[in-house]
Amino acid sequence: MSIEGLKAGADAVKQIVTLSAGLIGLTVTFADKFGDDVDGKIVIPTSLYVAWGGYGVSIFFGVWCLLAISGSLDMFAGKQDKESELTIYRSNVRAPMFVMLGAFLLGIVATVVANLRINWC
Repeated sequence: MSIEGLKAGADAVKQIVTLSAGLIGLTVTFADKFGDDVDGKIVIPTSLYVAWGGYGVSIFFGVWCLLAISGSLDMFAGKQDKESELTIYRSNVRAPMFVMLGAFLLGIVATVVANLRINWC
């Protein structure tokens, strides 16, 4: 892999971080639509809290992954003989990337579950 692979990985991580932040903002804005009205008070479903937690964890590990990619690029800068070691599959990048993806998918599933509670009619 080359520097271009790491840059493409960084772009993918940035997109997931942006989507996570946007989905937090969207679901917080319309949280009253997801909840039930109990004695004049809106009760937010647990699945929405799980989604927010998943998106928050995804943002945290996404930033960690971006910092790891930056560190990998810096470590191998100007070392032509070490370019074969320049890969997105190094453990310093791979570990936060998998946690970020798992947390993002958890957030998506929890958002869908919360969405099923909305009375559309």
